[in-house]
Amino acid sequence: MAFRQALRNSIPPTLKLFLRRSAVVTLIRVTGLLIVFCLQILLARLIGSSEEYGKYAWGQSILFMAGTLAAMGVPIATSRFIASLNTSENEHAVAAVVYRARRLLSWSFCILLLLALGMLFAGKTITNYSLYLNLSAVALVFAPGVSLLLLYQHMSRARQWLFLAFLPMQVLRPAATALLAVTAWWLFG
Repeated sequence: MAFRQALRNSIPPTLKLFLRRSAVVTLIRVTGLLIVFCLQILLARLIGSSEEYGKYAWGQSILFMAGTLAAMGVPIATSRFIASLNTSENEHAVAAVVYRARRLLSWSFCILLLLALGMLFAGKTITNYSLYLNLSAVALVFAPGVSLLLLYQHMSRARQWLFLAFLPMQVLRPAATALLAVTAWWLFG
């Protein structure tokens, strides 16, 4: 008992903070990986056919690729500005940077939505209307959500809010996808 107390007192407070933060990030990432693993097994069981699973994988790939491209590097640049402005404690300038980042992303969101609408209207005129075209259009409609998640993830990292920086992308996104898959399976069989 005395040894444990002496060991605790010998660890510097900055190292204790580092270890606590590392433990939180590790817990979030491991939880996220377990959820993703269970989600993939769940989807493979629910979908059954490898062809149908391929359609899901196609839509998910388009969703995350379009969401990342629509972000245009804004989340990373925003996080760099916020990190430097946090050192000077200039909250007004941080708010201005966040406003500009959201405004820039809103333009790319409009472009994605117009592209999705164009795909849907063009698809109606094509005789061999493809499910992949539908999936791509739906992915483009939801891609702005991915961009916003990236923006808030990077902003949280810049402010050193590790719980908020990792929880949405690592845990909430796969859990929401699993909930959506189970709901769709329950509703549509």
